[in-house]
Amino acid sequence: MQLRSLISGQLDLERRLLGPDQREMAVTAYDLAILTAKRGNTDEMFSVLTQAVDHGLPARVGVHTGEDPDLNPLHNGPRFAALVARAKGVPATPQAGSAS
Repeated sequence: MQLRSLISGQLDLERRLLGPDQREMAVTAYDLAILTAKRGNTDEMFSVLTQAVDHGLPARVGVHTGEDPDLNPLHNGPRFAALVARAKGVPATPQAGSAS
């Protein structure tokens, strides 16, 4: 629970100082997602990585998200594929069986 508190505190501080949609805040969230990945908490990692994408993760980072070895625990999941597509600015591909 300490790591979650640290991550939340860091993101809240940057949000207050920089504003919610600043690229610097998104890069910090991305870095914290990697730290969380190394701790083995995939749910928290996905949550923080989503915040990074939602708050303006720079394209130079977003285009490499899908190949980032630090995010290996997420690479095969459908949520990760959709998030990577968003990070790259590409519409997500509909999954088989879903309505168009």
